[in-house]
Amino acid sequence: MNCYNHADQTAVSQCRDCNKGLCDYCAHFYQIPLCISCNAMHINFEKKQIKKEFLWTLVFGIVPASVMFIMLTISPLPPGKTMNDVFLRTLITFFVFAPIVPGWHALNSFSSNFKGIFLIFSLPGLFVFYVLKAIVSAFVGLIALPIRAVKNTKRLKELNAIPLSYN
Repeated sequence: MNCYNHADQTAVSQCRDCNKGLCDYCAHFYQIPLCISCNAMHINFEKKQIKKEFLWTLVFGIVPASVMFIMLTISPLPPGKTMNDVFLRTLITFFVFAPIVPGWHALNSFSSNFKGIFLIFSLPGLFVFYVLKAIVSAFVGLIALPIRAVKNTKRLKELNAIPLSYN
């Protein structure tokens, strides 16, 4: 079998995903023997996952904060309250709800085994499980939000630096 990309070279390995033949150069181009198209597919999937997490974090923060802002600006302000108080409450609302998504991802890394405990209660048990997980996610997310934001931003830069063509 010859290399898929270099027909004159003998294949020494195969792409882990699609089993295309890879020569010595192509097999060692990435850490795992992958052809360029399969590696591009993995990179695009990981980029989508990271962008989706960023988007959901913003949605979980902006939607409740917008509702809070609208509710506070529709009603007349109590005596002694200013627009600065409205903006502060809106900002606090954002930071109460935005950490749920990164907290949820952080909890998923070590809590997937606990779901079985609540399955004995069937549907009400699952409901309780997810409500408790959302509440705990908000608190865990206060720490996880900046950590995951930095980590995901760094990973996006690394993914953009990976070459998607043989030179």
